[in-house]
Amino acid sequence: MTLETENSTEVEVKTGIDADVRTNGYKHFAEISPFENSSKEFGIEVLSDVGDKISIQTRLSGSIKDWICETSAETVFSKGRIQIDAGEKLVVEKRSFVKTSRDLVSSSDNDLRDIEKLSFEELLGENNKVWEKRWEDSDVVLNGNNYAQRALRVSLYHLLRAHVPNDSRVAIDAKGYAGEAYWGRFFWDTEMYLLPFFTATAPEKARTLVDFRVQSLEGAKQNAKRYGYNGARYAWESDSQGIDCCPNWQYGDHEVHITADVVYGLSYFAHATGDLDYLKDKASEVILETAKYWMERIDINTKTKQPVLLGVMGPDEYKAISNNNFYTNLMVKFALETAASIAKEKKAPESEWRAYEKTAEMLPLLKREDGLYLQCEGFDDLAEPQFEVLWKDRSKPFAAQVSQERLYRSKCLKQADVLMAMYLFPSRFSNEELQKAWDYYLPYTTHDSSLSTAIHAILACRLGKMDESWKFWMTSCGIDLDGGAAEGIHIAGAGGNWLVVVFGYAGLLSPLESETLTFNPRIPEQLQSIEFPLCWRNAKVRGKMSKNIVRIENKGETEIDVTVWTKTKSIKGAEAISWEL
Repeated sequence: MTLETENSTEVEVKTGIDADVRTNGYKHFAEISPFENSSKEFGIEVLSDVGDKISIQTRLSGSIKDWICETSAETVFSKGRIQIDAGEKLVVEKRSFVKTSRDLVSSSDNDLRDIEKLSFEELLGENNKVWEKRWEDSDVVLNGNNYAQRALRVSLYHLLRAHVPNDSRVAIDAKGYAGEAYWGRFFWDTEMYLLPFFTATAPEKARTLVDFRVQSLEGAKQNAKRYGYNGARYAWESDSQGIDCCPNWQYGDHEVHITADVVYGLSYFAHATGDLDYLKDKASEVILETAKYWMERIDINTKTKQPVLLGVMGPDEYKAISNNNFYTNLMVKFALETAASIAKEKKAPESEWRAYEKTAEMLPLLKREDGLYLQCEGFDDLAEPQFEVLWKDRSKPFAAQVSQERLYRSKCLKQADVLMAMYLFPSRFSNEELQKAWDYYLPYTTHDSSLSTAIHAILACRLGKMDESWKFWMTSCGIDLDGGAAEGIHIAGAGGNWLVVVFGYAGLLSPLESETLTFNPRIPEQLQSIEFPLCWRNAKVRGKMSKNIVRIENKGETEIDVTVWTKTKSIKGAEAISWEL
């Protein structure tokens, strides 16, 4: 801290460490031990309620020579006074060192003193180098719109900040470690909204996210056992051990699609990085154990002899207990198809993998005679939501203005459900099927979930509805910027904002959809061009796209193929090629 005054002034500075903190009112520290080495060097050691040890040590230096240290049962502070003359600068430097029993790299007891030889500028330089590399690997340049650029960089910053490097014991919680909501638990956000960003910008970071699901498999097995099933059932709200901590039965009991989402994420990572052995080796037990769960969770209709998935909740959380939810069934199909492939690789009994294949093939995706895919059985028989009458204040969620039972019996969606499935698997559906689903479900969608508008922005782009796409994206970008971050950052929304640009406007095809790096770009009128780095399997590229031209630079040494709107070209290492649109 540097302070300069126009007049002669006496200044008191008080600084310290306060361990008297709560999370949602709960005290996690079982033991608190403040210590004082001197009035300028002090700290606190704590033991958490799960046995983790954390130590913070602080050392003061600068203009103030005499400090008085004050210690209580849970705090330690030091204060000092100094008289400074007009125009004189007061400089106080506070250096703190944090170490824990969870650290992957051990540190000595003298780390704070060991770094005294480094100046503030040198320490800042080390920090800057780390962040320069992070931005180099991930920054997206939006030419022609300052607000969009600022909003996207805010999202990118929080994505980069929230990832815990080299540590698969945790993922990224729903509030990006920036707030107390959801108690720091992990959701499907990991697979659907965060993993694509990290696989495309820093695959080594993406690996910790998928490895988290692998290392928490035992918790998933406990969840399944608690519900009376074999295999593994992943948690809707997961703690670090994989145990479901969801406090609401509707979600914890019925939003089982998370178990298939995990398999989707594992497969996405393997195809995006080109490490297909990951599925056959490290991730194989997860895939096969979740398949065991699905084979027991799925019922057989006694009349049709067809497999059915009953009593589930899809991404639309306003349909609490539905049958044959479209999204859930499609994800389970994918998970069982993946399990069948792995079971064959593992030389499992033919009866096992054939059962997976047969169930995946027969699990229904409900479709009306006019070609509309139904969100679930009986969806079109539900009551009209009467938005014009009941949703009087559109600045507030629909759910805040009606009863829960009305939500559950009406055609109102919290977020994309059928459309979410179509976003994930675009090649499985024609443009006509997507358009029909868009026309039917969009008027019923409240976008009460922060996850909703980004997916709609991408699909609107695919349908050529660029003005609608931009409006949806601006809504998504504004969720945290416009006052919505009081309880923490919507980290899935941050990932969604990146998805809109790269999967929407740049038109990147999912690695599950194409082995060749493929773009179908549509640049909105509000932007002149977009630029972004991308990792694709073992290649690194940089793309720049405007309305008239696409330029892809191969940043590696190996020749790669790139397709832009069905035109495929080979790009040699360290070269760039353009496509005219």
